[in-house]
Amino acid sequence: MKSIKSKLISYLPFYILTHIYKIQYIRYIKKLYHDIDPNKKTVLAINHFYDQDYEACSISAINHNFVVVNGPVLFKFAKYFFSKRVIELLIKYPSDNNKGLQQWKKISDDIFDRLDKKFNFDFIVTPSDSFYWIREFIKKGNESKISIILDKEGTISPFDFEKEAKKLSSFAPVLAKNIFVWSNRQKAYWEKIGAESSSIVVLGQPRSDLFYKKEANSLKNYFKEDLPLIVFFSYHDDAYINPIRNLNKKDPYSWVDMKSSSHEILSRMSKKYSDKFNFVIKTHPQQIDLTSLQKKYNSDNLKVIGGSSISNELIQKSRLIIGFQTTIIIEALYLNKNVIYTYWSDSIKDLENDLLPFHKASCIKIAREVEKFESMLDDFLHEPVDFYFGVDEVLKKDGFVEEYIFQPDGNCCNRFFKYIDNL
Repeated sequence: MKSIKSKLISYLPFYILTHIYKIQYIRYIKKLYHDIDPNKKTVLAINHFYDQDYEACSISAINHNFVVVNGPVLFKFAKYFFSKRVIELLIKYPSDNNKGLQQWKKISDDIFDRLDKKFNFDFIVTPSDSFYWIREFIKKGNESKISIILDKEGTISPFDFEKEAKKLSSFAPVLAKNIFVWSNRQKAYWEKIGAESSSIVVLGQPRSDLFYKKEANSLKNYFKEDLPLIVFFSYHDDAYINPIRNLNKKDPYSWVDMKSSSHEILSRMSKKYSDKFNFVIKTHPQQIDLTSLQKKYNSDNLKVIGGSSISNELIQKSRLIIGFQTTIIIEALYLNKNVIYTYWSDSIKDLENDLLPFHKASCIKIAREVEKFESMLDDFLHEPVDFYFGVDEVLKKDGFVEEYIFQPDGNCCNRFFKYIDNL
């Protein structure tokens, strides 16, 4: 039904589409509330599946008004004003003579003006400026506000580090004049896109501050008993597989088999150790199979959980973390958690050099065969003893973490607000 509705909407004339959308975003903006202190500077933060980072910023925004708006909700009609090739960054962001762009610019400017009238903001913070739906908003902001990118990605794969940077440089050139990133590696990535080195500040990962805050306790709502926790961080079937790799390929690369096997093994183990452990399959915030996984696997001591606001709690409370290509691996290493890295897919042979090199990281257990993963997990659950690593491996681990997350010391957001006040 959704696809039919989308098709019907896409055939509407621009003036009707614009009218419908205007009613919706005006209603959304009217419902927004934030207690604004006129003596403080106001930050307008556009959220795009960035809940934990903005939660950390909100906690540290003692001397600022930190207003968060939902980007996908506020700008949800943008897709009807751009071609699929623009949306997927296959061609350059359209020029000013593009009819759809002109219509969208009017809408975007109106959204900007209404938000500004309501909150009188000084700063605009977005996780990126390459999204097709945000670029006109940032352009408008650059005229009278301070626009900031608080980069939400700190783990660009080796393939994307080269190819994606080149594509963004050509098709969505940098608009922001102030960019805050997780690490020196990420700074180099933005420089490849075309950002001036002087505009980039290596800040760290905002949500890492939450590890130093009061521990959340939302998991109690999921399980009947408070048992040690085992967490598998699930992923998209094509996570970190660039579409270019699958062009003209009869059998596209995919992680489906490895992911499905991991789910099944976790399900079996949850039944075998039902009186000793709770288990979580945590899906990516944008993972499309959340509902089907919940129907298949949810039980008293195994829960499939989506969203983007619970990951830190899961990491903190876990006895063992299992994952593949996810930032969670780095965060788990930083917190000295037990980690098993799944790494047996047939696609790995051809794509290994495209992936984040977690298989080379110290202080994690690598499961290179599905049978090995099952036995490794079973052994740990039978006798949950922390994995032991020597001093040299721990030092290598710390260096690996620092490559992706600069100074996770609980003060990242404090550094952020200090920097923006000096802009």
